[in-house]
Amino acid sequence: MIEPFFLTVNEWIAGSSTAAVRRLMENSTWQGAGNWFRKGAGMIICLLGIYFIIYPFVANS
Repeated sequence: MIEPFFLTVNEWIAGSSTAAVRRLMENSTWQGAGNWFRKGAGMIICLLGIYFIIYPFVANS
């Protein structure tokens, strides 16, 4: 059986959105923003960890 050479609408949308995301992620500006986002997320996780470790001792006093 010969497969059709054309794409369905869903395949076209999925392929074009995947290509757009790939181009966006290859952009150096977005890579720099991703690094800042990871650093910020790491700091927030650390601060939350410190808060939940210290809070039981401070709340009971």
